[in-house]
Amino acid sequence: RLKSQPDIMAMAAKETITAALKLQASQRYQMKELQTAWRKRPARKQVEDANDGKTYMSAEHATGDYNIWYHRNMSEGFRKQSERGKAETRCKLETDAGYTRGNTDAQAYVCYRFAKGNCHLGKECGHLHEIPSEEFEKALPISRDCFGRERHEHHRDDRGGVGSFGSAPEAQRTLYLGRVGRIGNTEDNLTKQFGEWGEVEDVRCFAERGFAFVRFHRRCSAEFAKVAMSQQSVSGRDILNIRWATGDPNATSLNRQMEDAREQLINAIENKVAIEEGALQAQGPVLQLPAGVSAQEMVQTSRDTEALALQWAATYESYAQHAADQAVTVQMSGELEESKAEQTASWNQWASYYQQQAQLCKSGHVPTPQEQVTFYQSSGQEVPAEVQAMLAEDPATAVRTDVEDRQDAIAAIEAALAAADGPSAKKPKA
Repeated sequence: RLKSQPDIMAMAAKETITAALKLQASQRYQMKELQTAWRKRPARKQVEDANDGKTYMSAEHATGDYNIWYHRNMSEGFRKQSERGKAETRCKLETDAGYTRGNTDAQAYVCYRFAKGNCHLGKECGHLHEIPSEEFEKALPISRDCFGRERHEHHRDDRGGVGSFGSAPEAQRTLYLGRVGRIGNTEDNLTKQFGEWGEVEDVRCFAERGFAFVRFHRRCSAEFAKVAMSQQSVSGRDILNIRWATGDPNATSLNRQMEDAREQLINAIENKVAIEEGALQAQGPVLQLPAGVSAQEMVQTSRDTEALALQWAATYESYAQHAADQAVTVQMSGELEESKAEQTASWNQWASYYQQQAQLCKSGHVPTPQEQVTFYQSSGQEVPAEVQAMLAEDPATAVRTDVEDRQDAIAAIEAALAAADGPSAKKPKA
């Protein structure tokens, strides 16, 4: 049977997707094999003299007063990236990666100097000399980056520094590359250069305008690449200025879409009002308002809902920060390792849940009664009466008390005994 043109196009698209998935799986397997091989050899010294990398002081080893406005220690320096010039060293995984004393410590982070290519300790370093693995990121609290530096809720004004756990998940994996040269910089070239530090999901290069975007599959890969490629050259003539990207690389387009959606809503409400007043005939789709509800009331309700959603977003963000801080506190405590790992994982899960809920609320979502119950119960608070009243309308989701659960358990036992021994079965004592 001769296949139609749409069938042929669909088959070609399916084959392309299948080939891409196979290539992705092959790359992940090869990366795991390389990491296993690296851990069998000692890490080499990248530089012989510790002073060779003095301008790249890592935050965990920095000294001096801490500036809360710039999120850095005074000893780290405040020179602009444009004033630093090209980096003198660069990390080379094929020769530098290997095991260190940090591999014997379950709480060790990745070495900042290793990422910069100027660690003078080699195998004696107390940090990891390898790129972050998937297992490493799963155990990493959201309040820390892969180098152990503290992350913050908001970015710095220049979107540099460690990063933010309050931004969108996609933005935490996306890097903005500034000062990209026009010659020799293509999406394939950038994928090859940045793919060395982890799996790359997407690359958008605008070489004629001097910038590009690189999105990684994992957050830790983006954090490592930002440090490793800062002030490096990818085409031989440029010096990259790397910062964290916004939620969408095309922020202007995203803002335009939001404004268009708002205009469509306003036009629909105005058309409905015009029809009721007989001023004009409806043009295009008309918003169907509930009976007895005016357009002004609907706008006010929409504003109230948006304000309530933002209040919940702020609440969820504060509890996400609290959970992340608790995870770090548990890690620093003197409890047994098994108990410490279990508690840390639990706090990290709650921090991730609160952060996801905050992102939903920022988009206008107001938590359902069941989500509100989960929040109050997880934070050890009593469920408000108004929330219980809303749940009472739906018996399937009603909040149950301990007495009700105990009564149902006794009834189930009585029914089981009656079925096994007949009507003469004795009832258990409450």
